[in-house]
Amino acid sequence: VALIRIYSSSTITSRLGRMAAAAVLLAAVGLIGAVLSPQDRPSALHGRFTLMAVCCFPVATALLALITALDGRFRRRAPIGWLVLTLVVITWVSVMPWRPTTDLELAIPVTLQKVVATTLLCTLTLECYEAERVIAQAKRGAV
Repeated sequence: VALIRIYSSSTITSRLGRMAAAAVLLAAVGLIGAVLSPQDRPSALHGRFTLMAVCCFPVATALLALITALDGRFRRRAPIGWLVLTLVVITWVSVMPWRPTTDLELAIPVTLQKVVATTLLCTLTLECYEAERVIAQAKRGAV
């Protein structure tokens, strides 16, 4: 929420910030729905929630990349971080429909899950650092 608020503070990026917030919210609802609906009972419902989460999340991260690219307060590494996360998630989503038949084939999606988690943590750390830098710059300029 704090990142979206900072990203939306520029007049150029305010509408994109709201769109990104909506995509993040939809992805979160999908993820929560997938977690709360057991995969073995109503599998269609679980699948729909999962699909909602995995479709909305890359849209959100791509919008966040665009926002940070358009906002001159952020260094180039901010949109690059969001784009890397977007590409990693798209790669992971493209592997999800596979039905592994061997241990080696199972290792691919499991490894990608770990890569997604690590990339997500690193990206959020980077983006929070960049946002704090932007806030500090604004405070120095306002004083």
